[in-house]
Amino acid sequence: MKYIHSNETLTVPEGDLLPSKDHELNEKGGRGADGGTGKLTKNLNHLAVNFSHPKKDVINIELHHGARKNVATLRTVRTLINNLIIGVTKGFKYKMRYVYAHFPINVNVEKNGETGLFEVEIRYVYTTTQHKTSWRVGSEWALAWAEE
Repeated sequence: MKYIHSNETLTVPEGDLLPSKDHELNEKGGRGADGGTGKLTKNLNHLAVNFSHPKKDVINIELHHGARKNVATLRTVRTLINNLIIGVTKGFKYKMRYVYAHFPINVNVEKNGETGLFEVEIRYVYTTTQHKTSWRVGSEWALAWAEE
């Protein structure tokens, strides 16, 4: 079954994100992926949705003649835009907890001397594999048992 017209609306803070004609979303704020200047970019040109601005602080996302799976993308696009706004203005908090059932895991957090970024190194005891991940600029971390 085809839905003739479906739409979702999203209220954005004043002066915030406005999608361009080529489905490119640019959001600016105090935080961001580029090291603290607070600019995030998301390209949605692979989706067949239309953006309109009925009011200054409202984004209307529309889809014409879509099947059920196509209509489901409307809510996804709305959530992506909302998460961009929240991520740049407020930020997100992630908690990482590691637990092992049988084989032990070692986790080290160290500061890299060359880059100045913190790195998480996860080592499995019975293998030679090591997984390293570095924190982005502006990220904070704390040990769980140190907070108690």
